[in-house]
Amino acid sequence: MSTNERYTYSNPTIQEAALEINFRADEGSWTPLSFGKFFEKVMLDFPTIENVPAPMFTIERGSPVTVQLVTSPTQILRYKHRTRPLLLQLTENKISVFEVGSYTGWEQFKADIKYAWQNVMEVVQPVSVLQIGLRYINRIERSNPGESVGEWLQAIPNIPEAILGSHQGFLSQVVTAPLENIRISVVVTEFDATDPMGPFIFDIDIATRKETSTDTISLLGEIDHLHDTIWDIFSSAKTEKLERLLKGELS
Repeated sequence: MSTNERYTYSNPTIQEAALEINFRADEGSWTPLSFGKFFEKVMLDFPTIENVPAPMFTIERGSPVTVQLVTSPTQILRYKHRTRPLLLQLTENKISVFEVGSYTGWEQFKADIKYAWQNVMEVVQPVSVLQIGLRYINRIERSNPGESVGEWLQAIPNIPEAILGSHQGFLSQVVTAPLENIRISVVVTEFDATDPMGPFIFDIDIATRKETSTDTISLLGEIDHLHDTIWDIFSSAKTEKLERLLKGELS
């Protein structure tokens, strides 16, 4: 089986894919003009630019996971692709890539990450990568009001068996640290606990905190490893019914 076949479904359930790279820039390489320089690099593909409002919620990856409201100390700009549901988001020490609503596959998303990083490299001159985060949010539509999440997902170390028979009003989050510098968060819940036909949410988020090279090939290798981990979690959790949905065999 090729890489493309392994990672490709005709009917993916991915609602959002997100990649974040936190980096340390060379001293003096970042100025207020850097946003404009980055825009000049990407404007043919990302012609729309907008400020991201603050304050915002941030998730601190750790044990336990905490969510806090913070005011951004730096400016954040978002660049929108001209035809695709693809966003780039830039601050002075982080580049993020988001594909929302229509996932085009891992090879395309990885190419988008490579494009974003190479343009950051030309503008900011990062000296090291401090953290990489990769997140996939799956949206699984209920077939009927009485359906439980166990129709679509099965128990694995990241998903407790106790939630499989749940109907409305449930939430599971399991945070693990398989290695000292890696945190994995797996959330299974509902989009709207008051709606008996509300979709299920299967959210897999992995982050590595270690100083790594800014070299594009090395960086993409690290990101590939994170993606493989997410793929293994998703694959081990899906039921036969979800497999059929992903292949477009269910209407």
